[in-house]
Amino acid sequence: MGAARRSYVRLIVAALCALGAERAWAEVQLGLVSAAPARPHLVAAGTSTTFVISTHNTAAAPVTVSLGIEPSMSSGDWQAALFTADGVFRPVGTASGHIDLPVPAGETVNVLAQLEAGPSLAEGAEGGAVVSALVQGSVHATVALAARVRNRPKVFYVAMDGCGAGYLQLSRKGTRFNGTGKRLMPRAWAWSARTARMSRASGLLPATTDANHAAVLTGSWPGTVGILSVKTHYLGQDDKGKPIIVHGTKGLMRWGLDGAPVQNMFDLAKDASAGGVAAAFTAIVSGKRWLSELFLGERSTLDLAVSGANYPSYVPPPPPYRLGDPPSDDNPKEDREGTNGGPWLVRKLFNPMAVFAGRNPRKIPEDRWTAEAAIRILQAEDPDVLYTNLAECDTVQHIFGAADRPEEWIDPGTPNVLWDDENVYNKSANRDPVLDVVHEADEVFGQILDALQARQVLDRAFVVLLSDHGQATVMNTPETVLDVGKILLAGGLAQTDVERIVTSGEMGWIALKDPAKKAQISAILQQHQETDPVLKTAVNPFLVLDRDEMDSGIDDVDGPFAEDGVPGNKRGELYSEWSIDGTRTDLAKVRWPDLFIFMRNRFQTAVFRSDVLRPSLVGGLFNGQHGSRLSADVILAMSGPGIAPGVYDGAATLADISPTLYRLLGISAPAHVNGNVLEEVLSR
Repeated sequence: MGAARRSYVRLIVAALCALGAERAWAEVQLGLVSAAPARPHLVAAGTSTTFVISTHNTAAAPVTVSLGIEPSMSSGDWQAALFTADGVFRPVGTASGHIDLPVPAGETVNVLAQLEAGPSLAEGAEGGAVVSALVQGSVHATVALAARVRNRPKVFYVAMDGCGAGYLQLSRKGTRFNGTGKRLMPRAWAWSARTARMSRASGLLPATTDANHAAVLTGSWPGTVGILSVKTHYLGQDDKGKPIIVHGTKGLMRWGLDGAPVQNMFDLAKDASAGGVAAAFTAIVSGKRWLSELFLGERSTLDLAVSGANYPSYVPPPPPYRLGDPPSDDNPKEDREGTNGGPWLVRKLFNPMAVFAGRNPRKIPEDRWTAEAAIRILQAEDPDVLYTNLAECDTVQHIFGAADRPEEWIDPGTPNVLWDDENVYNKSANRDPVLDVVHEADEVFGQILDALQARQVLDRAFVVLLSDHGQATVMNTPETVLDVGKILLAGGLAQTDVERIVTSGEMGWIALKDPAKKAQISAILQQHQETDPVLKTAVNPFLVLDRDEMDSGIDDVDGPFAEDGVPGNKRGELYSEWSIDGTRTDLAKVRWPDLFIFMRNRFQTAVFRSDVLRPSLVGGLFNGQHGSRLSADVILAMSGPGIAPGVYDGAATLADISPTLYRLLGISAPAHVNGNVLEEVLSR
C-alpha cells in the first residue's frame, strides 16, 4: 500500500473512531444513586454532605467521560467537589472540580460528589450543585444535587448483637488484657476512651433481640412497649382455638390502657412538634431481617429498612461465608471450628450448624456486608438517623458458646492455640471462632467510624455503640437441657391447662387457660431440683415470675430481679399494661404471659412451642444462650455534643439512651419513656 493510500485509510479510521466516540458520548447517562433522589440532604453549617453519581455508558465502546461540578449558588457559601470512589462509595484521592472518568462499554462507574455548607450559613439555607458530563466542551448530561442547612446533630447507632460487655476487656487471645499484646476490640476501645462509657450498663428483661433494640430506640421497657418475643409474636387464639402468630411490626408497639402508639427516634426525627423535619432521612441496616421490619408497618417513619433479604439496588447481594472465618481472621486454616480443613474429630465435633450458617446470607449476612451496606447508605443518602445492627456475634455464640469470661476456659498447655481450649460448662464450646467474629465486628465498626470522620461529622453527631444483650455458655447434655412440659405433666398439670408454652435456652413463658394454675406451676418449677454437674450439688434451676412479680420486679425467692414500676405510678419492666389490662378490642396486642421462666446455673430449657402441654421433641440446639440477667451485661458508649468523656459506673440500661439523646437534642421525651437521662455524662 502506498504512503498516500495509508494516510487516507488512517484519516477514514480516525473519522470513524471520532464518530463512534461522539455517539458513545451521546449515550452516556448520569444518575443520582439514591432511594430518594428528589430529597435535599440535610447538612450542618461547616460540614459536608455527599451524593453518589452513576455514570453509565450504554455504547458498545469504552469512553472517557469528562465530569465537572459547580455549586448552583453563586454566593460562595457552598463549595462543591468530585472524588473517584471505591466500591463502597468512599472517596479516593483528592477533591477536584473536574474528573476524566474512563467508563467501559455497557458498564457503570460511580463517583462521589461532595457539597460543603459554609460555616456562616443560617438554618434552612438552600444549596445545591450541578454535575455535568461534557463532550468536547459541550454538556451532554447533567444531574442536580440539593441540600439544606440543618444544624441538629445526626444520630448514628452501631449495635453488636449479642456482644457482652466483657469482650471489651479481652486480648486477642481471649485473656484479660494486661497492657501487652493486642486487644480483641482495639477500635471500640480506642473510641470509647474518648466517649462516655457506662461500665455497668445492662439490657432489659427478657434479654432478647427485639425487646432490647426496641428499648434503645423508644426509651421504654419491653413491658411498656409490649414486645417480648423474637421475630414472631403470639396474639392469642382464634375462634377455633388455633394460635394467632404474626411477625413483629411497629403497629404492635403500644402502651397504656388505651393502646397509645409508642414513638421512637425515627418518628421524632420527622416530627415537627419535636423539632424534626419531614425531609429527615431514617434508615436501619440489620443483619437480622425481622429487626429492620419491626419498625415498618402502621405509622412507620422509617425510610429505608435494609437486611440480607431486602436492600437498595446500589447495595450488592450478601455473599456466602464461613462462620468463624471472617476476613480479619489471621489463621482461618488452623482454628478448627468445624468449617475448615483438618480432621473433623480432632477435638471439637463437626458442627453442621456452623457449616450451614453462612450458606444462606439472606438470613444472617456477614458483618462486613452489613457494615459496608451502612457505609454505602451513609455516602448515598446522608441519613439523619442510622441504626446499624451487626448480627454475626449473636449467631456465632449460639453455636459455639460465649467467650467473654476467661475464667470459664481451660488451656490444655497450648497458649497460642485456642480451638482446643475447653469450657468448664460445655465441652463442645469453642472460643476461637467467637473471638474471631467479635474482632471482625470491631474492625468493621472502625470502618464506620472512619467514614463518619471523613464526612467531618464524627465529633458533631451523636454516635452510640451498644449491644442488645450478651450470651452465656450453657450446659448442653441430656441431663442439663430441661423439658418444662415433661416436668409440669409429672407435677400433675393437664395438657388442657396451657394455652401456649414457649421455652428455649435461658428463658420461656407460659400463657394459661386458667390463671388459677399459676401458683401450682410456680411451685412445681421453683421447687424442682437438679444436680449441677459443675458444682456437684443440688440446685433449683428455675426462676418463675407471675404478673405481680413482673410489676414489682421482685421475685419471691431471689428478691429484686427486674425494674419496679412504682415510681411515676407506671407498671414494672416486665408488665405490659396495654397487653394485660388494655380495654380496646380494635387493635392487635401481644398475649402477655401469665408466667415468665428464667434459668439459673447454666441449665437451659428444651426448644418448645406448643398450645398443649406435652414433652418436648427437641433438646438444646445451642451452646450459647441469652434471656436472663446472666446475659444482660451490655456495651454502652456514647459521644457527641454535650457528652462528657469518661468511664461512668452508675447504673444504666439501654432504655436510658433515648431520654439522654432527647435531652441533648432539645426534645421533650414522650410520656411512655421509662429510661432516665444519664445526667452524669452531660457536660456542665
